[in-house]
Amino acid sequence: ASAAVQASGQIWGEVWRKVTQVVLIVGLLFAFRSWGISGAAFSVFMATLLLAVMMQGLVRRVVGLSWRELVTPILPSVLAATGTAAIVGAVTFAASWLAPGTRDWLLLLLQTLGGGLFWAAFIIFVPFSTLQGVVDEVIDDVIPAPIRRIVRKIRQSGPVVPPARSSTRSAGEAE
Repeated sequence: ASAAVQASGQIWGEVWRKVTQVVLIVGLLFAFRSWGISGAAFSVFMATLLLAVMMQGLVRRVVGLSWRELVTPILPSVLAATGTAAIVGAVTFAASWLAPGTRDWLLLLLQTLGGGLFWAAFIIFVPFSTLQGVVDEVIDDVIPAPIRRIVRKIRQSGPVVPPARSSTRSAGEAE
């Protein structure tokens, strides 16, 4: 986003947005100071989220893209992060409900296992055909052959990923 704005010569739009982020962080830190470290993290998260939306709006205006064109490429990441956060939240809730005295290190281990299992399942059964190609390439290049065979076997029993539909036509296609 920043490179596109700078290339267009509209740097002040970005500067004012970053100033807004700093002011928001300070204001939110003050507002959520009673929450301790969680309040500080929430403050930074909210200010960063707002900056991301403001910067994408600026890029959208500068480059002339629609919101759909801006959001579509990050959708798999958002879904993976949301799913992982939901699993970690569920593990945290379950641990505090079922075993209120759970030690922090054990809770962290359970959260890591739960989030990691979700993330691994998401990657193996990724429902986006474009991303599936990248995952396949990484599996072929990084994963040892015996584990690759297991992953392929698991995938065959999982959901079928539909082929990508292109929104652009090639020069030879009829209108």
